[in-house]
Amino acid sequence: MKKIILCLVLFSLLFGCSDDPKNDDIISCEIPNCEDAYDYPVKPGTEEWRQLKTSDEMVAACQIPDDILISMSTEGLIESVLNNPLYGAMYLANIPQQGFDSFYDDFSSVQVLMQRSDLAEKLLDRYNQMNPSCNENNWPALNGPGSDNNYAFSFMEIMIAQNSVLEQIIDNQETKDFLQLVLNKYEEKISNDYYIKGLAYSMLICGRMMYQSDYAPFVEEYNNNDPVRGFVGGANTCAQNILDIIYNYANNFLGEIR
Repeated sequence: MKKIILCLVLFSLLFGCSDDPKNDDIISCEIPNCEDAYDYPVKPGTEEWRQLKTSDEMVAACQIPDDILISMSTEGLIESVLNNPLYGAMYLANIPQQGFDSFYDDFSSVQVLMQRSDLAEKLLDRYNQMNPSCNENNWPALNGPGSDNNYAFSFMEIMIAQNSVLEQIIDNQETKDFLQLVLNKYEEKISNDYYIKGLAYSMLICGRMMYQSDYAPFVEEYNNNDPVRGFVGGANTCAQNILDIIYNYANNFLGEIR
């Protein structure tokens, strides 16, 4: 249990405000809060949070009551899920997709969100507001200004990369515009010196979309390249060359979409 609490403390420090002098020229790009987003009554850093002794107690403290969940807008629910104090724990898993699956299993808010029929539309609205050149406030994190934007994007993108969300996008015939949006974000991230954690999930989206769309050249690559398959299937940690492979296929796929 001490290890779990230590990991969560270290994680909050990792995402917390930085005193690095390079942050003197921070660009502020705050996204407006949703009026019906849930305000978690127990937050890390408070005395109430310090009284929580087990991971089960932490999970219970971060649940949204059912009566509130039912009436919450999809936009408010997205913001509430992103603000969940334990959202970052998914990255403590060896395989991020398994971490997301555990997060889903633990929280009714995530389960309700993933069942919303307008989820893809609202996630894309939020994603479209996120600017890779902004250094902070690309989503209303509990830890406030100074949050690492690499993680702001990876949090959003691993949710978008879920197959059920991508199915909604493909079914609505938004594939080309959406793929172009993701590639644009990826290229802007590279221009802004994102490291691999911030880059990877853009390509996770592209890889899964090409696979779901049965894009033959990529499907062949997926079937014959174990690292590509491991990354696209499970969001396994990968090297830059794997992202480059997916990026090249995604650009070719974009040119072939009518």
